[in-house]
Amino acid sequence: MIKELSKAKDCFMLLKLIIIRCNIKVSKLRIGKGLGDDKRL
Repeated sequence: MIKELSKAKDCFMLLKLIIIRCNIKVSKLRIGKGLGDDKRL
């Protein structure tokens, strides 16, 4: 059970990493397009 738990944790961390990378790409695209209305982010 502990092994399965750590596997799930690894998957969750991987998902978080992918989501963070996607968010960084999107924000870079927004900055590149010149949309400066998201100043709160």
